[in-house]
Amino acid sequence: MARSNAEDRRAQVIDAAIALFAHTGYEGTKTSAIAARVGVSQPYLFQLFPTKKAIFIAAWHEACDRIVDTLTKAVAGTPRPQRLPVLATAYDELVTTDRDLLTIQIHAWSASASDADIAEATRAGLERLEQSAIEQLGISAEQATRLLADMAFYNISVGVRMRNPGDCTVTRLLQQHR
Repeated sequence: MARSNAEDRRAQVIDAAIALFAHTGYEGTKTSAIAARVGVSQPYLFQLFPTKKAIFIAAWHEACDRIVDTLTKAVAGTPRPQRLPVLATAYDELVTTDRDLLTIQIHAWSASASDADIAEATRAGLERLEQSAIEQLGISAEQATRLLADMAFYNISVGVRMRNPGDCTVTRLLQQHR
């Protein structure tokens, strides 16, 4: 069944929101910029999403969906003991080719510090990523938490240009912990 125009517009708004929130953060992104990027009016934007926060949360969930989907596809067909390096490489490639997925994570963590609703959505997204790691890799919750911590450190390091992005990859971080 084909999506309705409103569903298509919601998807366009979410795509635009990921890019804009990734570049200017939750506080710095104006809904007028999202509406303009999609080519809709602000009143129509607010018919699709009741608040800027709802747009941000939808963008965050979509970003998590894209990450989980990419990593799940990357390890499909790979024997479980060999999945971790495949997953790490896929994540490194994903955030290199779609930097918005890297930076929206950092902005979600930041916005979570001052907004309970965003914190709840961010926590749910991280729990989904953790659960996916447990299922895909056959690891414990503690190991999955460590993997997410390595990925977060990578995101921050690259985001603030602490290290050369080529030198700081999840793949390298995981090799250091073996």
